[in-house]
Amino acid sequence: MTEDDDVRGLKTQIEPCIWDINPISTKVSDKTKIHIISEVATEEDNETFHKILETGLSSENATDNYSINYRFLKTM
Repeated sequence: MTEDDDVRGLKTQIEPCIWDINPISTKVSDKTKIHIISEVATEEDNETFHKILETGLSSENATDNYSINYRFLKTM
């Protein structure tokens, strides 16, 4: 999938809400420093969610909602 200016602009706006951003380059500096923690999800669900955010990957066999929804959104 190629990124157009709109997609790059949207990512630039969303990334600081999810991860730490390098103030000079405005790029994600470390995908392990995640700002989102769900207070209603289980610890296991939060770990799954964070792993997806860190790696951009989800196991094809995973049946949790975060993995299912992530794989669905990637097909769009």
